[in-house]
Amino acid sequence: MSITHVRTTLTAIASAMIFSGAAHASILDGLVAYYPLDGHAQDLAGGFHGQVVNGATFGTGKVGQAVQLTQASKQYIGIGSSEPGSDRPIANFFGSDLSTPTSATDIGPDAYSYSVWFNVTGGSGARYILATRNSDPVRAGEQGFTLGARVDGNGTLSVFVQLADNPHGTGAYLQRTGMAITPTDDGWHHLLVTVERGTPFSVYLDGVLQTAALQIAGGGAVQFDVDSPLMAVDGLRIGGDQYDNAASSSRFFHGLIDELAIWDRVLTPSEIAFLYNNGMGNAIAIPEPMSLMLMGMSGVLLVRRRR
Repeated sequence: MSITHVRTTLTAIASAMIFSGAAHASILDGLVAYYPLDGHAQDLAGGFHGQVVNGATFGTGKVGQAVQLTQASKQYIGIGSSEPGSDRPIANFFGSDLSTPTSATDIGPDAYSYSVWFNVTGGSGARYILATRNSDPVRAGEQGFTLGARVDGNGTLSVFVQLADNPHGTGAYLQRTGMAITPTDDGWHHLLVTVERGTPFSVYLDGVLQTAALQIAGGGAVQFDVDSPLMAVDGLRIGGDQYDNAASSSRFFHGLIDELAIWDRVLTPSEIAFLYNNGMGNAIAIPEPMSLMLMGMSGVLLVRRRR
């Protein structure tokens, strides 16, 4: 991250906090991964660094730069040891108790949230913004929905949440589909999802809570309650689906993705509004984890990086 970008980010955050209240400093609480995608695939919060696959590049983003992906080339960013040929550690974002090797019955977090900006510039089919992975040797790479979101062929948004195989069968997941994506002046859209075990998950698209019906798919009938745990993950793809060697390029994103952040808790409504800049649609980047202090109404910001 460049010095200029850091200063611009901190200035924006300082201004927003002055007008929105210092409580928004809590946005860093529970932040387990942050990918600004400013010319690199590094995680500035948890250290789960990614790798650029199939020649993905970087272009002008919502904040600074963003990863620029071409669908026909099956470009994406891969995170975690479940990536083919990867020498990276597993991407256990939530510190789950994982089997060796990872199993589709492993229990994931009780709650999480994620925020990401995306800009579709072309392509067709199911264009994945995010898809997680679980390297269960029996169903390797199939469980892509713990953090799962895509733009479908009809231009609407679908979001998925994967349930663990045990106790409710194999491959069951929750979904909200058919969410309309209203065009914006600059083409950028903000997606924020909050998930808590035992309750329906929530989707905010461009700052608006979506009302698409919660559905249960795969694995037959499932009673969604506190006994329906979420699946653990050990990998993540930005801009690609969860399968190795996908036969069709239509399951890859075409366009730009920016500012991905993941928390191990449910964000509050005020934090969600803060991330979308109170509905104005102007992204405020999440800073590299650090201690922030506002001094008086002058808005002087002291920054001390955590060591």
